Amino acid sequence: MMPNEINYFATANSCYGRKNLLETNISHLKKLYIITDGYEFIRHIILKHIRNVCIENNISIENIRSSYSPDEYDGIILTEKGIGFVNITLITLENSLSKAPFEIKYLHCISENEHCPINDELIFKYKKQFLLYYNKAYKKLAEAKTIHDDWENVYITNFNKRRADEYTRQFINNNIFRNSISKPNDGYCRHRFLGCASHNGSVDFVNNITENIEKRYFIKGRPGTGKSTFMRKINEAAISSGFDTEVYHCGFDSDSYDMVIIRALDICIFDSTSPHEYFPDRKNDSILDFYRNFVKPGTDERFKSTLSDIEDRYKNNIASAISYMKEAEKIAVKAKEHVLNNVAENAYEDCIRKVTDVINDL
Repeated sequence: MMPNEINYFATANSCYGRKNLLETNISHLKKLYIITDGYEFIRHIILKHIRNVCIENNISIENIRSSYSPDEYDGIILTEKGIGFVNITLITLENSLSKAPFEIKYLHCISENEHCPINDELIFKYKKQFLLYYNKAYKKLAEAKTIHDDWENVYITNFNKRRADEYTRQFINNNIFRNSISKPNDGYCRHRFLGCASHNGSVDFVNNITENIEKRYFIKGRPGTGKSTFMRKINEAAISSGFDTEVYHCGFDSDSYDMVIIRALDICIFDSTSPHEYFPDRKNDSILDFYRNFVKPGTDERFKSTLSDIEDRYKNNIASAISYMKEAEKIAVKAKEHVLNNVAENAYEDCIRKVTDVINDL
């Protein structure tokens, strides 16, 4: 069962730069409203208003959180209504809407009137500084990825692939599809990010996303012990059996899977290791220990010094990246203050009224 409100990221600040997975989360819509013009902070105010109106009207929604500022919203999807509202900044060349199968409408968030005496040159300066800090952060994340590859290699060379492959096959047959019947058509997969690195550190919504899932599998292990490959094979099997899935990618390495959910089967499998480490707290929760099951015994002890050095260098690079994001956030706060001090509330009240009417008319 889907909770009334779930939160996830459609973008992430990854080791490859800023990545965007919006497309599969809007392709099923009947209508998409793109909130444009104005300023980032104003668009966030409008999207938060949309979220609040939906909650007041008991409308099930998906909240697409901002990876720059996880407390803010970049999109609201009205799940059962087939309608979405998104920040214009989510629309990129990666998810071109030129062949979109749904109706697109643009909402101008600020009316053209005298209530917007904004210094655009100053805003442009702030934006340039903001992106400069994030580019520095991405460089540090890329360096961290190189170090993380070394970390993985220690375990890959001591990993029993044959045993892992056989375990995966049996797990899919016995734990995922034992009591289910395949459907004639392939399922659909929605790709998202489980968490993201931000000025607040690592942020995720694991408990919210899995709130109503009956069976949760917590994968424990080390880098390079087959966690992502395991989930990728489960997802492929689910899709080919006709089940819709949600794949939550790693915010750091966007090519890697961190979680797979098959809601029709009430099953969730996820990488429950740092920085999103959780432990079972429900009756049906289970742990899958990939280190113990597939890695040569004593590997941690044998490579203790090497692993300690790798982990320290990796954490230092992540910390440096986060520090640049914190500097970027200081710039964002200055821009927000400038907008707040110079834009009257009635400058965007027309957009607030329009989105409220759209929701109330559903």
